[in-house]
Amino acid sequence: PQSATLYSLLEKRDYAGAYKIACLGASAADWRLLASDAALALVLDVSRKAYTRLRDASALELIERLERERSGASSDNGALVGSVLAWQQKYEEAAKAFAKAGRLELAIEMFSDLRMWDEAKQYSHTAGAGPAAHELVRRQAEWAEENNDLSVAAETYIASGEHLKAIKILGEQKWVDKLAELTRKLGKADHAELRAAVAWFDKLGAHAPAKEALQKLGDTKGLLTHVIALHEWDEALRLCEENPSLAEEAYLPYAKWLAEHDEFEQAQDAYKKAGHASESLYMLRTLAANAEVERRFAAAARYLAVLARESALARLADAGSDAREVAAEYTAARLRADLYYAYDAVYRYTDEPFTDQSPEAILQVSRYLLSTLFT
Repeated sequence: PQSATLYSLLEKRDYAGAYKIACLGASAADWRLLASDAALALVLDVSRKAYTRLRDASALELIERLERERSGASSDNGALVGSVLAWQQKYEEAAKAFAKAGRLELAIEMFSDLRMWDEAKQYSHTAGAGPAAHELVRRQAEWAEENNDLSVAAETYIASGEHLKAIKILGEQKWVDKLAELTRKLGKADHAELRAAVAWFDKLGAHAPAKEALQKLGDTKGLLTHVIALHEWDEALRLCEENPSLAEEAYLPYAKWLAEHDEFEQAQDAYKKAGHASESLYMLRTLAANAEVERRFAAAARYLAVLARESALARLADAGSDAREVAAEYTAARLRADLYYAYDAVYRYTDEPFTDQSPEAILQVSRYLLSTLFT
């Protein structure tokens, strides 16, 4: 029966009088109306007493927080009203109240908590590209990640400048193309991000984008590793020429690759440049033996001659070697090469259908072989 009087007092914003009338007898709806209107008017003592009547714990927590905030030095009544409206689920009105009070960040935070990203972005654009806008994008990315919408999460992290988090997502999902695209947008100063991307490229075996990232970092040794993995040997040898200390890292895999592709002579030279003399000499012995079996005696002679020279040089590099002994070994090895070379002419004359050698030349070669072999 007191509702009409209560409403009249509320219209006059006489909240204390309305409370007295409500105490004479009011419905729960009237008490809630009084509590709500008093809270919006920031008449917090009346609102607290009304909510106590209703035994609304969550509303009492709100009132307590509002009282605490109002007692602070930076209290803002407009922001407090916005908090009440937000609690009452009047979000648009709350946002307008926050904006009017110059507290756009509170509107952005409210809509972010509600996952109402479009509305949050609207107020974010009004606020400009400040910390609030950055925080909005970051929170949107975290929400997308929590909901396993990883593509959106990665893109949003990129938009917020959280590149390391984006790289982690892209790497874990094996999205190499997207990771490569992000890497191209990074600058030379983004060392941590580029290193993280390279680590994922290595794990995923994506050598081409890793190469691009390493070029930005100026990491020659790491770049060489990926150039070799791509079999870009011209580039690898160029890097080696610019950085002689990387000779072994460049030439050793190059030598093995050449040997696998039957480029044995070039492989032997590459082993030598890699500083692996033993592998180089082994390759020469193998080439000479194969040439002999295949009756390519001129080729065998060439390999043996190179083997004689390289073996002698390797022996002389040893401080404990005997120079005269080395010279004797070299002379014997070189003589063997000469004999093979000479015999090649005889073999081709006797076994091949066509030859450009004259009988007189073959006679002289044969005399040389006999005199050398039986002297």
